[in-house]
Order: sequence, then C-alpha cells, then structure tokens
Amino acid sequence: MQYVRAHKVQAVVTRFFIHLAPRGVEALALHEFARQITLIERGLQTPTLHHGDISTRRDITDIVDSAPVVACLAEVAESGTVVNVGSNISYTMRDLLRRAIDLSDVTSSIELVTDPSRLRLYDEKVVMADITKLKSITGWQPKPDMDNLIRLLLDYWRREVAFRQPPERLDSGARVSSSRAKPEL
Repeated sequence: MQYVRAHKVQAVVTRFFIHLAPRGVEALALHEFARQITLIERGLQTPTLHHGDISTRRDITDIVDSAPVVACLAEVAESGTVVNVGSNISYTMRDLLRRAIDLSDVTSSIELVTDPSRLRLYDEKVVMADITKLKSITGWQPKPDMDNLIRLLLDYWRREVAFRQPPERLDSGARVSSSRAKPEL
C-alpha cells in the first residue's frame, strides 16, 4: 500500500487465507497429516498420528480453485484495493483428518494422539475469510474439491517420502538403501 500511495504503483493487496496444493511443507496441518499417513502406509511409523488441536475450524482453499481468480484480480480490481482471498467455507481439522485417513491406503485403524508440543498458546477456534469484496469484483464462486485436494496431498507425500526414505534393495549380496548410502569405511 505504501508503494501504491507514494509511488503510484498499480497493485492489488491480497490477504490470503490457507491455500493448499501439493509441494507444501509439513508446517501446514493437512500436509503433516498426509505425511504421517504416508509413513504409516509404508510401515515407517506406527499407526499413531500425532496432531495439535483438531477442533479448530479453518477456511481452506484449493489453489486449483482460486488461482484463476487471483490471476485476474490485477486486471479487474482498482489499484489499492485490499481483498481477502479464501473460500468462505470452514472445515474442522478433525473432519479433514478423517477424510485423509479414509482416502488413504491404510488398512488398519490409526490412533489419533494430541501432541502437546503441537498446541499453540493461542489458537483461534474459527478462521474464515469474508470474501464479499472478492466475489463482487470478480463474480467468483469458490468450489473447492477437498477430497481431490487430499488425494493430491497424499500422492505428493507418497512420492516425497519415497524420495527421502527409499526402500532398501539388495545390491550384489550387500544391503544398501540407495545410491545415497554412506560408503563403508
């Protein structure tokens, strides 16, 4: 906004709520759920999933759904406009975690365990974007496909975990984990 006001730069200020897509980081709850589920699927973690407060409700948007409206904002919004970008749809983290487990390849039940180190001293119970201005400027109606997003996150973490921890293989009678194995001294 300072550059808009002081230097007449043409800009739209966007306030993004939680936007998810594959290639994220474990710091985001749904990514962390998918990562742990993948570890459980591969037998690299006991069927216990550690989480923080999953009673909270969050406005979560699939980037595939929101990217087109974000791309057109600079063309249709007046310079200096401040707009919230979210779905205005609230999900409990518990529900999304259950959906991720249901969409996984895990055949046994997963125990959910609250990890005190993942709890925040202050955590808003509900976070939801008011996207009235975004809708009035663009006409956009959010239509996130959370099941598809969760499938994409699980698939991403399956590839990522396989890359980080490749399966051991037999190589000339010696057990090595990959070409990145440490040489024997």
